Amino acid sequence: MSSILIESSDGKRFDIKIEIAKSFGAFKTMLDFNIGEENSSNEPITLKEVDSFTLSKIIEWSERHLHDPRTQCDYEKHNHNDEEYEDLEIDAWDENFLKNLTHNQLFEVIKAANFLDLKFLFDVSCEVAAQLIKGKNTEQIRELFGEVNDLTPEEEENIRKEFSWCKR
Repeated sequence: MSSILIESSDGKRFDIKIEIAKSFGAFKTMLDFNIGEENSSNEPITLKEVDSFTLSKIIEWSERHLHDPRTQCDYEKHNHNDEEYEDLEIDAWDENFLKNLTHNQLFEVIKAANFLDLKFLFDVSCEVAAQLIKGKNTEQIRELFGEVNDLTPEEEENIRKEFSWCKR
């Protein structure tokens, strides 16, 4: 079997190469042990948490990075406090790919990357999201994400007092 059928939450089916599917940490162990290889009914693996647009973007990104050594490193042993992580470099293709998504689409990619255990995509997309909010105040961040302030003035004041230690 050279491909695997994956179905998105909205019912769209994607026939993807086994090599791509194995890059998804969520599928790697299953595919390494050949579970599903003899799936004669060709039943799809259904991802109830990932819609078709997001899954298409995940597949596009995974195809682009299939042989990228950064996607192959052992993130279970990777120390996210070391200099390598702090100096996470986002290449031009990744930056363009992620910045061309709407904010909601970017966050769906982040959630899907986390769910599918695509650690490098998760790290890169979180970095792009962090760049979006860097230097913005609370109101600007709320506007960016379409959030409404539902706190009373008293609740806001209590939060300011409680977290005054983390102000710049």
